[in-house]
Amino acid sequence: MVVDKPGISRSVVWNHLGKVSEYAIFFASTVVIARGLGVGGNGQLAGILSLVQLFVVLSAAGMEVSLNKYLPQDGGVNPGTRYLVARLLLLRLGLYIVVCAAAVLVLPRTFLRIGGDWPGFMYLIFALGFLRSAAPALGMLLVARFRTGHSALIGVTARGTELLILIWLMDSLSIPLVLGILVAGTAIQVAGYAVASRAEWAGPSHRIPVLPVVAFGAIFWLNTVLDYFLGRQGDVMFLSLLRPESTSASLYDVAYSIVQIGLMVLTVGFGGVSLAALSRYAVSDRARMNVLYGVVVRITSLVTIPVLCFLLVCSPDLLHIVYSSKYAAAVDVLRIIVCMRILSRLFATGENADYLLALGRVWTVVGIGVVAACVAVSLHLLLIPRWGAIGAAWAGGTGVLLANALGGIAVVRLGGVILQWRAWIRITATAIVAALLSSLVPDTGAALVHLGLEAVVFFVSFAFLLSLMRPLHSEDLDALRAAVGRLARPMQFYVKS
Repeated sequence: MVVDKPGISRSVVWNHLGKVSEYAIFFASTVVIARGLGVGGNGQLAGILSLVQLFVVLSAAGMEVSLNKYLPQDGGVNPGTRYLVARLLLLRLGLYIVVCAAAVLVLPRTFLRIGGDWPGFMYLIFALGFLRSAAPALGMLLVARFRTGHSALIGVTARGTELLILIWLMDSLSIPLVLGILVAGTAIQVAGYAVASRAEWAGPSHRIPVLPVVAFGAIFWLNTVLDYFLGRQGDVMFLSLLRPESTSASLYDVAYSIVQIGLMVLTVGFGGVSLAALSRYAVSDRARMNVLYGVVVRITSLVTIPVLCFLLVCSPDLLHIVYSSKYAAAVDVLRIIVCMRILSRLFATGENADYLLALGRVWTVVGIGVVAACVAVSLHLLLIPRWGAIGAAWAGGTGVLLANALGGIAVVRLGGVILQWRAWIRITATAIVAALLSSLVPDTGAALVHLGLEAVVFFVSFAFLLSLMRPLHSEDLDALRAAVGRLARPMQFYVKS
């Protein structure tokens, strides 16, 4: 069965290429910042950025998911959608102003250990939060219309500008200076998105019912807040609050950054496009929707699990090369996060939320988030005071695993899809064997050479062993052929007959 409609696969490819480049540049920026500020300063900045992200989450109103679900189904740009988009953007702005006003009253009474005279540059924190709140909302106007080439180019330009300035000023970096650079880069991104998506919010408009769309997003907004406590920023916030030093937050932030780049570098192209595609099929062809879900789950597992398994082996060399020996203590944290992410892939991850949202089951998604967040927060309070970053890794990983397990069960029960456990076992077993083989590479004394040899052994052995396991289906090959025709030919060796 062909799972593609015109523009969807092409949109995934452009979204993927652009976002991979954007995240790679962003990761390079975090490395420059970590080296420039040192372990303690990097931990203080991580605490500040977790605060910024909390502002963004509290003012989100679920706008991105509302647009991503509604716009692919509305038949194209029209005066009604312009009215809707404009009202949602104004709502986002108003909520952010309310959040900032509350922060002015609350923050001085907290004990967030971000050091220095942080109240002196609160204007930078508020400005960065506003821009990071506006950027995803405007960018989603492009993604929901499958114009991901435009959004990708704008994102790469913004992150590239930040990186160049950071490198130029690396020897004199300070927390306020880094925040100023991030404000400048994000402002470029927001301006680019606003211009590229102007047809969606500027021009003739007429009133249409907005409340149903806002209500859908508002319900999911609860899940967005819960996800904050199940992700990197929530973990860093708890470390900043519960530990008397900033080293733990810094080590955790570095470890999570490496895992994040490993997860996103090969799958970020599905972001936004997956929900838009599933939403389109949800109203027209449920069988094709289920096929698309299975395809996305298997392909995502195929490209993420081997990368994660390789990180288990190469993390000491990678941390030494990228961040310097000062961050060697992050190895155990990184490995705990990786193991929990591999186990989570058994139940699929973000694909579950996309599927449930496409069906309109937003309360199911929220309920799952409530349970997982309560468990994660409880574990944070229990483990972080004694175990620091390692405790945060176990607490956050357990919350994510629980959320994915409950999401997988919900998708099976409500959608009738099949849990892709056979593909997971085949891919994971293959990657583990390849990791064991690469771990036998003798230490050459040069971290970069050793890392290169490990990579060659791992990926060559993984590619060979995978041809014996054959975890993919014919539908996966059809989707790859529709997206990137040349890629489908070598991948046929991994499709079961």
